[in-house]
Amino acid sequence: MPILLNASVRVQAAAMRATEAGGVPLTQVWTPEPQLPTSVLPPLEQMLAWGRGIVTVIAVIGVLYCAGKIVVGRLGRSDVAVDGVGGLLWIVMGILLMIAATSIVLALLSGSDPDAVPDVVFV
Repeated sequence: MPILLNASVRVQAAAMRATEAGGVPLTQVWTPEPQLPTSVLPPLEQMLAWGRGIVTVIAVIGVLYCAGKIVVGRLGRSDVAVDGVGGLLWIVMGILLMIAATSIVLALLSGSDPDAVPDVVFV
């Protein structure tokens, strides 16, 4: 998609130069950097914040469940304890994936201005 957008920006700039060279000014001004409307980013940030909160609650429940499995495994069933430790690994990987995904999405949505990157607050 960015390749097509970049190509359309270049074609529009070439068309503007060609018409201005011929003495006919264009009535429409083209901005070469497409931007999201300002009203779009706050709802997306709120949706991502809700998603982070839900994933965090599910992760806490998962950690407690895995801790319970480890306790049960300590009482004589070692295979249950192994399942609990394996579950902890998957929970940590899921949390890391959530952190990386939300950071990348917010960085892409904020645009190319490095000062406009919103602060990512993890719940």
